[in-house]
Amino acid sequence: MILILILYECPLHAIEKVFSHRRETINNWIIDFGSHFENIHHQLVVRPIDHKKVELDELYTTAPGGKHWVTSALSSTYKLWLGGHVSTSRNASLIDNLCSLVSKCCDHKKFLLITTDGLSSYKTGIRKHFYKKIPRNGKTGRSSYFFPKNIVLVQCVKNYVRKGKRYLCYGINHCNIALGTPKAIPFLMKKLNYKGVIHTAFIKRFNATMRSSIHTFTRRSRSAVKNTSLSEKWLYLFGGFYNFCRVHQSLKKTPAQAYGIVSQKLTFEELTSIHRSMKKWTPLKRKDVHLKKNKY
Repeated sequence: MILILILYECPLHAIEKVFSHRRETINNWIIDFGSHFENIHHQLVVRPIDHKKVELDELYTTAPGGKHWVTSALSSTYKLWLGGHVSTSRNASLIDNLCSLVSKCCDHKKFLLITTDGLSSYKTGIRKHFYKKIPRNGKTGRSSYFFPKNIVLVQCVKNYVRKGKRYLCYGINHCNIALGTPKAIPFLMKKLNYKGVIHTAFIKRFNATMRSSIHTFTRRSRSAVKNTSLSEKWLYLFGGFYNFCRVHQSLKKTPAQAYGIVSQKLTFEELTSIHRSMKKWTPLKRKDVHLKKNKY
């Protein structure tokens, strides 16, 4: 019950007063259920499928001594949250981790339209994880790479106007085809049954929903999270609730139902109890490079 209240914008200090639970206890529950929802997400959602259009974006939240940057990816077809990451800075490694996750969720043989904002790191990350290797067929030398013709990356550059100390956004100024061929866009638009401007409105709406639901993801909060690992558990806690338990207003069902993972809407209790028997998901470990110590 307490976690459901948290997912509907109830602040932690109010729960402390009403239910007489300490914040450390509530954070331990969030870590436990957030890890469980992350396990469900990587086993049921992260698999190659024809999403047709995927939108990527990032937002920032307040943290003691700085900011936390939260990246997310959303399938425009099914309104399904594909995952995200949290970091203290908006650097290339944060965007690279998100692009790697999107690459695992999408079918590379189908037509795919990827839309982002004007950040240049998206182009580098998408190129790295979607490039295909040309086989050498026994020849010596380095293999060549090419970008698939059925995948297009479009970057929507926004128009900002400075007013005082702030920059106000006035919509999309123009769109750039960063990767892919312009000839594939008519096929993608016909497949999506869409006659309009390419945009990132769905992921922006998801970010606004997450800000309004989770008080720690607001720009100014009295319950800011200190470390990024706890923020990521908050993110997967809301993402699992959004995909499996929350009915989407335009779909009239949950995104997991539209995706075909489940046949009916799950309650929070069913989501936490039914899949407890699943094997724990463990991320791939990177090989550590041991540097030689200088003798002098």
